[in-house]
Order: sequence, then structure tokens, then C-alpha cells
Amino acid sequence: MNNLSVNIRLFLLVGLLSLVSIIVGLTGLKGMSQSVGGLRTVYEDRVVPLRDLKVIADLYAVNIVDMTHKVRNGNIDWAEARKNLQDARTGINKTWTAYKATYLVEQEKKLVASIEPMLAETEATLNKLQAILEDEDRKAIARFTIDTLYPVIDPISTKFSELIEVQLDVAKSEYTQSREQYEQSQLFSIVLLVGGTLAGVLFAMRIVGSVVNPLRQMQDAAQRVSQNFDYSTRIQITQSDEVGQTAQAFNTLLQ
Repeated sequence: MNNLSVNIRLFLLVGLLSLVSIIVGLTGLKGMSQSVGGLRTVYEDRVVPLRDLKVIADLYAVNIVDMTHKVRNGNIDWAEARKNLQDARTGINKTWTAYKATYLVEQEKKLVASIEPMLAETEATLNKLQAILEDEDRKAIARFTIDTLYPVIDPISTKFSELIEVQLDVAKSEYTQSREQYEQSQLFSIVLLVGGTLAGVLFAMRIVGSVVNPLRQMQDAAQRVSQNFDYSTRIQITQSDEVGQTAQAFNTLLQ
């Protein structure tokens, strides 16, 4: 180290501190990127599917079940009931397709596979309901609500509730993973910052010592020469940098 010039040692010190700053900055950016990625995953693959599942559940509960009771009781007319049923079927198919296009974990895939046959069966049942509404048969709609409606809709509602629970569990897992990544990134940044600062301080102290100590020796030697006229005084040279060259020049001058 003492063979290097003071300029190079100072540049090395600045380079070390700059490198530490760059690594800490990149680590922070990486941590923020991971956090944003986790939030995007939670929103796109968990929050949006939760909304879709709720939309489907509401369409079954309101546009179909509730509508069937209202038309049976005469609260709405047959034309409005037919429109509600058509809107529900269109909305369910569209939203279910959008949900399946999101990222599905294995548990979701299994539930989706079990729901598909139930949806096909429900479609056949809704065709019967559509026919009843077209015929405007009040007795048939009464029997349908008692004998057919709930045995078909309730199992699907239960499956959708299970899917919602899966969304919540996966969202919690994503949050936990993102928090752990953040804590690891934070710990690494702190360790690197503290370690880099300590290394920089030690390096700076060594540079200062390599300059100041020889200068003090030259100062003491100069004082001895000026006070005692002892021209046999020599400075011990241990480095070949600018300070060592100055000490060598001083020794030559005394000689």
C-alpha cells in the first residue's frame, strides 16, 4: 500500500465509498422492484380475481335466485325477469373466462376443474328456467324455486367461497414473501453500509497515517538540525510515494 502514490490511495478511497453507495442503491432499487412486483401480483392475480368471483356470486344470488323469487311473487314482470336472467348468464360466462385467464395456483386449478362440470349442469338448469320465463308459467316457476333452484346453485356458491378463501390465502402468502424479501434487502443494505463505512474509515485512517507520520518525522528531524546542527540526522524511509520521495530528498540535502 505504501508503494502506491497518495493520489492513487485517495482515488481508491473515493472508489471504495462510491462502490458501497452504488451497491446499496442497487440493492434498494432491487428491493423496491420486488415489492412493486409483489403488489402487482397481489392486485392482478388476487384482488382482481376476488372481484370477479364476487361478481359471479352476486349474479347467481341477485340476478338469478332473487329474480326467480321476485317473479314468482309478482314483484317484477316476466320481461324484466328474462332480461335479468340473460344479463346474468352473459356476465357469468364473461367473468368466469376472465378469471380463468389469471394466474392460478394448483389449489385453484383443482377447484376450477371441479366447478366446470357444475357450471355445465347449471347451464342446463338455466335453460329450463329460461323456458319457464318464456312460457310465463307461474306454477312452474314456483316448483322450480322449490325443487331445482337451490340444489343447483348452492354447491356452486360453496365452491366459489372456497375459491375466495384460496385467493385470500395466496394474497397473504405473497405479502409474507414480499415482507421477507424487503427485510432481507434492508438487512443486507444496513450490513453493507456499516461495513463499507467502517472499511472506508479504516482505509482513510491508514492513508492519513501514511502521510502524517512521515511528515512528523521530517518535522522532528528538521527541528533537530535547526537546533543542534546535527547533520547526521536521517529519516527512515519506508515508502516510495510522494512522502517517501520528499524524505529521500531531505536526507540527500542533509548529506
